[in-house]
Amino acid sequence: RNSHAMAYDSRHHLTVVYGGADSSNVALDSMWEWNGSVWTQRSLPISPGELFGAAMVYDSQRQVLILFGGSTSYTVYTSDVWEFDGLMWTRKAPPSRPSERNAPALAYDNRRNVAVLFGGFNSTQRTLNDTWEWNGTSWTRQLPFNSPTPRTENRMVFDTLRGHVVMFGGSGGGTTFADTWIYQP
Repeated sequence: RNSHAMAYDSRHHLTVVYGGADSSNVALDSMWEWNGSVWTQRSLPISPGELFGAAMVYDSQRQVLILFGGSTSYTVYTSDVWEFDGLMWTRKAPPSRPSERNAPALAYDNRRNVAVLFGGFNSTQRTLNDTWEWNGTSWTRQLPFNSPTPRTENRMVFDTLRGHVVMFGGSGGGTTFADTWIYQP
């Protein structure tokens, strides 16, 4: 598979993989858990559905996985946010949210207890450079003084030692980036 979402659930000590696309680029509706030795497929009655290009991160304060965005096909994009508590998926319905997108970056800020979302691209293939924060209830658009250029396929993590989100690379507008950004709201 490719374009799947993956995150580590520290409460359950499992690496979780959701969705992605197969070798024919067909979106998958499957969830797998890695316990350090064995992969196990989970079948649940409710799930985010067939999805590739979504972003996923673990919220250590609320002890849930957060899954955002992705595509069900190359023309249908989503701005849905789902949470997984280890037993079931729950679709959240916040009053406002980021626009539909594929391949955004998502990191969990342990210092401020929010998930930070950046970039991706929409159904018209427009690359985005907006920043959003999810607190478990609502999305809030952030307007940092300095912001990276629009990009997709970038990666973000939270640097616990320094206390900020770090973003590296990505691509957009025909350019592949090798730059590093620090998000400090």
